[in-house]
Amino acid sequence: MLVHLSSLEGGAVLVLHHFSERSVTASVEAPGLRGGRLLTDVFTGDTLKSAAAGLVDVALDPYGFRWLRVNTPLDDPDRATAV
Repeated sequence: MLVHLSSLEGGAVLVLHHFSERSVTASVEAPGLRGGRLLTDVFTGDTLKSAAAGLVDVALDPYGFRWLRVNTPLDDPDRATAV
């Protein structure tokens, strides 16, 4: 499993790449995800919400990947979370 967070002044993307033939659920704690941030899958539009402490559980298919954009206040106000 390779997990990395790419961030710029205007936003961030949490990326996970899974290198196994079995499905897994990864629990990831990342800086900047505290407070229940909303993450949107770049490819599917599905959303996940991190826990208050910044932990997010991400399901991955065999050899799967997820690119999760961290929503900001500049997003649709109905979908964004407070910073």
